[in-house]
Amino acid sequence: MSRARVVSFPAELLERITLLLSLKHRVRFCSTCKRLRQLGASSQTLWETVSWAGAGFDSYHSFAAWVSRHARQLRRLSLSLAFAPATQEDVAHITHFLLGCLNNSPLLSLSIRAFFCRLPVLAVVGQLRHLKQLRLTDFRSSNPSLLSVPKQLSLLRGLTCLDLWQRHGYALADGCLPASLLCLRIGLGAVTLPPAILAATQLQRLELRLDQKPEPSPLDCAGLDALSHLTMLGLRRCDLHSPPPQLLHLSKLMVLDLAGNRGLEAAALVPLAQLTTLRELDLSSCDLRDLPGELFRPLSLAALSLADSMNSMWLPLEVPQGLQSPQSLSTNVGAISEEGFPSLTALTHLHLSSPDEPFGTLFENFLSLPKLQRVTFDSEVARLMGSAAALDSFVTFLRSIPHVECGSLVEYVLPLASQLVRWDKVS
Repeated sequence: MSRARVVSFPAELLERITLLLSLKHRVRFCSTCKRLRQLGASSQTLWETVSWAGAGFDSYHSFAAWVSRHARQLRRLSLSLAFAPATQEDVAHITHFLLGCLNNSPLLSLSIRAFFCRLPVLAVVGQLRHLKQLRLTDFRSSNPSLLSVPKQLSLLRGLTCLDLWQRHGYALADGCLPASLLCLRIGLGAVTLPPAILAATQLQRLELRLDQKPEPSPLDCAGLDALSHLTMLGLRRCDLHSPPPQLLHLSKLMVLDLAGNRGLEAAALVPLAQLTTLRELDLSSCDLRDLPGELFRPLSLAALSLADSMNSMWLPLEVPQGLQSPQSLSTNVGAISEEGFPSLTALTHLHLSSPDEPFGTLFENFLSLPKLQRVTFDSEVARLMGSAAALDSFVTFLRSIPHVECGSLVEYVLPLASQLVRWDKVS
């Protein structure tokens, strides 16, 4: 289609087409002729959402100059800084950019990933009074000290989501979290819950992780029951040996993530059966050796993750009765026995990862699951597709399951492409 015909499109249609482009190509597209330059200058939506990833400081200078011209239009900004500033002057320049440009912007969402340096971002975001979402992650500085969350953050009275994840954890000042906060994801540098978190009583989602502890020590969750509005709680890699008893007082809890707690004991999970509102449970990477049926019989789980938890120890003979309910299950290939499949009658989504044994004719067992609609594999699973029996079983399976997803599966079964009558289902 000629350029003349494209620029004759209505402005609304041109905006929708341009929004499909990356920032770099969006800028270039709006520089090609007078009509498109006018579109770029007058559009109210074209520059509202901007994502930029740079690996060099020179390209950052150009981006900073561009943002300074469009600061008034910005609503959502995402930065990924995959470079290390050579001098303190470089860090000062980035900070000046945040102060000078963003202070004049009605920004609603700010996301910054800085891989090799620490930026004094938290010292300036207090001036972004319209901000509703803030995400600062992957600050991989060699400085082992904790990053501090200052009280100025409480000035963001409209902030609802806060994501602070860095290598060495954060230290929260008392009263630093605004009362409007509903979602918090943070890496802690101490084994006790900071008073600032316990004071955020309106929180609905809370995800915690202990970072860079000199010696493993379980997180002390005293006072957690004060957060009575929580519907989702994540306690990943918190060195827990048992779920905190305060969980039993969270009457609205629907999602619980205990992944990565290697010392978690199976018997200690039984009290979770009292959480009758629980719908999703993540026990991946917990090194469990068995799974108590007493935990699952009272629950009605919609999603259960057991990946890398029980290896070949799960379902040796039978499935606990409560496991008939999950609609989504994530587990290892070797953890499922042929006797276990018929009981998973409600399963609609199955994710297989970290196999302990080759597939063999495993796919034939999937055909016994009447509601199964989607199966996903990780790349390690795909490498076990070598035997002829597994490939034949896969072809039969693919013809019956609506959707199969694996990023690297195609390269292992491509020689059989001519046999796959519904190859478009694989993504």
